[in-house]
Amino acid sequence: MGRESVSGRTRSGRFALVTSISLVGIAFLITGITLLVTRHSVICDATRGKDKQQQEMKMKKCSSSEEAKRSGLKAFLQKVQKQTFDLHPFLIALKPTVSAQEIRSKFRVYNPTPSSLQHVTDTARKLTQELKEMQINTRKLKPRERKSLAQLSHFLRHTFGTPYGGNYYLGDFLLGPNVFCWQHICRVGDSLKRSLRFFKPSDVNGLEVLIKKLAEVNNTFQIYTENLKYGVVAGMVRSVHECQAGLDAIKRLYFNISLHGPNGVLNESYMQDILRPEFLSDLESNAIQLNDWKKKRNGRTPSQSLRHSLLEHVGRPIHALLRYLEGDHFRHCVPSNVSSGLSFLPVSYVYVNGTPTITNRTTMVLPTGQPLNGSKAYLEQLSYFTATNSSPDEVQELGYKMLATLYPQALELARQVTGENDNSTAKNKFIKILNNSDMFFNDMTFPPQESNETAFKLCRTSEDAKKNCPKRWKAIQQWFKEVREVMSMLDPKSTQMFYFTGNKQTTPNCPVELVPNFNPSAGVPSYRNSDRACTKNAKYFIPFFLERPGPRYMQWSVNAHEARPGHHTQVQGATENFQDSCGGIFSWLSTVTSYTAFSEGWALYAENPLIAYDTDVYRGKPLYKYGMLKSQLWRALRMIVDTGLHSKHLTRQQALAMFEQYLWDDSDVIRKELTRYQSVPGQATAYMIGQLQILKLREYAEKKLGDAFSLKEFHFQVLRHGSVPLSYLEESVNGYVDCELNRDKFGCDEFKVLNPLSLGYDNTNNDDEAGAMNLLEMDLHF
Repeated sequence: MGRESVSGRTRSGRFALVTSISLVGIAFLITGITLLVTRHSVICDATRGKDKQQQEMKMKKCSSSEEAKRSGLKAFLQKVQKQTFDLHPFLIALKPTVSAQEIRSKFRVYNPTPSSLQHVTDTARKLTQELKEMQINTRKLKPRERKSLAQLSHFLRHTFGTPYGGNYYLGDFLLGPNVFCWQHICRVGDSLKRSLRFFKPSDVNGLEVLIKKLAEVNNTFQIYTENLKYGVVAGMVRSVHECQAGLDAIKRLYFNISLHGPNGVLNESYMQDILRPEFLSDLESNAIQLNDWKKKRNGRTPSQSLRHSLLEHVGRPIHALLRYLEGDHFRHCVPSNVSSGLSFLPVSYVYVNGTPTITNRTTMVLPTGQPLNGSKAYLEQLSYFTATNSSPDEVQELGYKMLATLYPQALELARQVTGENDNSTAKNKFIKILNNSDMFFNDMTFPPQESNETAFKLCRTSEDAKKNCPKRWKAIQQWFKEVREVMSMLDPKSTQMFYFTGNKQTTPNCPVELVPNFNPSAGVPSYRNSDRACTKNAKYFIPFFLERPGPRYMQWSVNAHEARPGHHTQVQGATENFQDSCGGIFSWLSTVTSYTAFSEGWALYAENPLIAYDTDVYRGKPLYKYGMLKSQLWRALRMIVDTGLHSKHLTRQQALAMFEQYLWDDSDVIRKELTRYQSVPGQATAYMIGQLQILKLREYAEKKLGDAFSLKEFHFQVLRHGSVPLSYLEESVNGYVDCELNRDKFGCDEFKVLNPLSLGYDNTNNDDEAGAMNLLEMDLHF
């Protein structure tokens, strides 16, 4: 009994002890939970506070300035956007926040009638005048408003951002496609692809509407052909070299039709969405509507009717245009000793097979009677590409100035490599070294069957090229291999030049894919960026049909231009990192504009000085250094030749002689490039103009900031705006420098980058494609 009592008391004591420990544990647990909840609450409050602060910063950056409100800038931008898509209904699918219903109600195929082009031009002129009369004080605008205003002025002056075929009074809509096919007629397939998928019919009426839309294509190509015929009569005709290059380019865009005739339309990529079985599933699964349709259409099913419509309304008219360009129109294209550029146009007589018909003088006027003047047209195109008011004389003078600076450096290098003191002897020996077979990617001359018209038809895709052009395919694979090696060598050299991570990340993550360019008129590499989410690789195109692929000694400079730190860093970097997070009308202009002087100027700046002088890659590599110098000389000559062809009656032969004299090159690359300069007036001048402007701004920043200058920061400030007019870039960089020297100055908040929102940009990688497509899509070229 007593033993049990002791045992009971022991168990009771143990129970009390366990209970006490448990209560203490519970108390600690409760305390811990309380502390965790409190800490979480504090963190949440801090996060909410930070989010609130960021939202307030974003609202501050994204709200309109008092000057923008006073002047009505936002309302005017909205008006311009509305007019843009009202006047270009073939682009309606690119309109921000457009609905499927709006696309179905407003989409029209491109209308190239002279009256329509005149109306578009007149509207742009009226809007330009209206903008001037608003008298906006730019100093009182916020940064994104100033940027939009600079873009808007250029956009309207150049007929809604269209350098070729947009301004009726220039008359170049009469000339036909150029070497890059940048005319709207070349993008009809793209506009159909973007819009027709919204016309999925649910009944017979819906299919009728779709077929009527397709019938508009027939009208478009017939009118365009009539424009070209009028151009012959008016004296606005390209040279034979330009006509061939334009034909090659448009054939690439309407690939299957050019290869297989009208039936090829059924294999064109832009038709595949509406040819899928599910596109007509609603209609063909309804027996009543199916029978009703077959009664009206001579027994054809909806699918058969759609294919018939594509053949008749799309395939046949596009094929007819291609046949006209290749046949009747080509007969009227003039020899280059008659016309080598706009300064020779309009010609005085109608030419047939290279001979003037003396009894058939041209009218030299537009359909509405205004006189045609090629040199005057050039002034506008030069302004478009340079985004300046520089005259042809000023641009040419700059070209000669740079030639005088660069050419002696090339001679010095030739003397150094050859050991000869005499310039002429050194030059001749050096040219032999440059033309040595080991400088190129083919070890022998290509067989004729891989270089003639038949090859152009048989080798138009990678699969076909492997089979039908094996020697060329082997050579381009060697070129690709070299490019990959050069990219891997150059990439690490730029690590100290840019922000690769963090809130100021400037560089892209999207990879670059090497692709053959099967256009036989292509002479140099080119680049096309991807979208923001990198749903496909960025493309680096290399010409397939060169007599001698290469040369190797230029590959370092070419890769610096096309990839990193050139186009890929600037264009894809802006697409990934610097999309405007504010949205709205002020961000819209950045999606429909691009500035060649900035984009190509940056790429040339990437070649020199970024790789040429800010790294050691050319040390002890005189041939590759010459490749860099040749690239610079090339751009200086472009300014001389382009202005000469289109404003000073410089002939093609004279231009070729200049390239042989100063560039030591008479290859097919130069001949193709000269055709390019004849075909796309103004574009080639923008490279060195942009490069020199960026270099000037860098030198200014270095001088003003001294030891505080940061190359990473300078590049961030240059690239964060995307592609902009050079005038706005200068204003922005000057503002950055001023604020670095006076950090507390009013208005300097935009340069104090603590997070993406403080810039008004969002550098998170969303899956949208905002800003991925411009109204005028242009690849960027070397």
